[in-house]
This record gives sequence, C-alpha cells and structure tokens, in this order.
Amino acid sequence: MFETSRIIPEDDHRLLRLSDTVSENGRHQVVQRLDRLAIGGGTMRFSGAIGRQAITWGSGLFFQVNDLVSPFAPGALDKDYKPGEDMLFSQYMTADGGEVQAAAVARRELDTQAVSHAAATYAARRQWIGLESEATLMAAHHYGRPVFGASVARDWRGAVWRLEANASRTDGEETVFSGLANLDRFWTCWERTCYGYVEYYRNGFGVADGSYERLDEDVLRRLERGDLFAIGRDYLAFGGSIEWTPRLSLGLDAVWNLNDGSNFNRIRLKQEVRQDFLLSAGVGFSTGGKKDEFSGVPLGPELAPQGYSEDAYLRFEWFF
Repeated sequence: MFETSRIIPEDDHRLLRLSDTVSENGRHQVVQRLDRLAIGGGTMRFSGAIGRQAITWGSGLFFQVNDLVSPFAPGALDKDYKPGEDMLFSQYMTADGGEVQAAAVARRELDTQAVSHAAATYAARRQWIGLESEATLMAAHHYGRPVFGASVARDWRGAVWRLEANASRTDGEETVFSGLANLDRFWTCWERTCYGYVEYYRNGFGVADGSYERLDEDVLRRLERGDLFAIGRDYLAFGGSIEWTPRLSLGLDAVWNLNDGSNFNRIRLKQEVRQDFLLSAGVGFSTGGKKDEFSGVPLGPELAPQGYSEDAYLRFEWFF
C-alpha cells in the first residue's frame, strides 16, 4: 500500500483545515494545501506573527533533538521547505546580538479531533551568538509534558562542531535524555569543492538490544505524532558531496543503527541545468536482517512500518 501520509503532510492534528483531497486510491493521492497563511508585524528589534508558519530550532544534520515543531524525518528528500503549523510566534533581537523566540502551537487531538491544550506546544528559546560560537537554551510544554533543551556550536580548524541535548518528561514521570554530536566542513579535493559530515545520535526512547516486538507506549506515541523517527538507541550518520563541475554535484548519505547493524544509504546527484532550474536524482538501499529497523519493522495498523525501503527518485525544481 502506498503510504501517502509520509510524503504529503496531513492536517488531522492542525487547528486550521487547509487541505482537501482531490483524488486518492492505493497508488496515488492528489491534494491541494494552503501551507502559509499568517499576519504579522513588528519593529527593528521585535516581531510577531499569527497563523500558519514554520520554525526550526534543531541543529542536527541528519537527526533532530530540540526541533519540536514538525521536525524533518532523517531520510526526507526535501529539506528546503518545511510544512507550517498554526501558531503564535514572536522574536526579540537582544543587544548582545542574540535573540529570544517564543511560540504557541495549537493542535487537535489525533483521536477526537478536538482542540486541546494537551496537544499544544508552548516553547521559548534563548540564543547567544558570538564570533566563533553559538549557544541556545530551550524550555517547552509539549503535548502536556515539560521539555528542556540546550545546544552549543563552535568553529574548529575550518570545521563546525555541534552538541545538542534534550530532557523530556514521560507520562510515567520518568526523565529521558537524548542528544547528538556532529562535525562538518568544506575543503578542496582534486581541485574541486568537497563537503563531509559525521553525526552521532543518542535516542533516549530507543531500544538498545534490537528487539522491537513490544515497543513502549511513549515511543509509539512520539512516532505517531511525528516527534520521533527512530526506534533504536544509537545511530551513526555520515556522508558528503563533491562538486564534480560547477553545476554538477555527487553525494552520499548513510545512517547506521549501531544496535542491530542495519543501515540505509542514498546516492544522489544534483544538476543545475539553468540558474532557475535544478534536476536531482538518487537511489536508496538498505541492508540488515528481516527484523532489523532499516528492513522495515511493523508497528501496527495505525502506523506505517518503521524503516527505509529501496527507492529511486527524480526531482525537478523551477524557481520563478
């Protein structure tokens, strides 16, 4: 069965219903969506807006820890455009060059479709920016539970390293810690521009022994609402790209579940046909046993199987 919800964002949990299905069957879905609708204003230092909009608070290259509002899935092909959420958002530029951001995101309960404070997110974030470093602190009330996060980033010998940590309170009154560390940089190789990255991700909600027959309710709930995209405990992602010509780049991404040994890999190509026209293509493949994560772990009738199957894509982008 074609799992459309993983490709086309749904409005089941959003406050405003701005989507309509034009046509649908087991192999295709045609949908019209209005994904940006907000009104705002401000001064040189303060701004605010209300409506459907997008924010990104995470600093991960492949995984996300502190991005609470519609985070990208690790294997998402399109990370240039983020689906919007219905929220009240404000931003204040501080005298030290940093900023304070606050957001209140209204949502519906997935089961009853009722607007509820228990499904909402209220969050604030303070960011400090220096000449060679950056740090953030975050506090939130997310789906009725407290969440705290912090991150730091710094230049190091031509590269940038980042650390990010998160503490979440579960329904069972337990505190779960997650985090990531990554490093990426550009350099010249074979007279061409090369880019590489490596990232370690620790999923505090994940399973460490590779046995996924009975997952905790906290994990299933976060998978269902799109807060979490991994069921293992430890992951290593790495990859990079090379500009073969000024308009042609080749790249590779790989992510390994360090607990069960399964992995997913993608080889990608991007060609700038013209200044306003991009062509990209790629193939993805996974390895591992039948019960390993990246081979597809069944999670029940309400959720798509967890994992990444073999795929191929061809994408055209036209800017005007």
